[in-house]
Amino acid sequence: MQAVDPVAGACVSLAQHHWGDGRAKSARNTGSQVARLYTTDDCTGTAYQIVPGGTYSTINFSSKSIYVY
Repeated sequence: MQAVDPVAGACVSLAQHHWGDGRAKSARNTGSQVARLYTTDDCTGTAYQIVPGGTYSTINFSSKSIYVY
């Protein structure tokens, strides 16, 4: 997933796409900036960072949104 404007980035609601409340169990960041998962629907609060080039086979973080670049 990438933002339309990779300089500004974008908050994407996982809940609106039926991937919220812990349904995302793994992640891979193919971008060049850190992506962040959030427990809220609006990319606020505590974040779980997905580093550039990182692959996470198990995520134990109940995410509802992700901020991507």
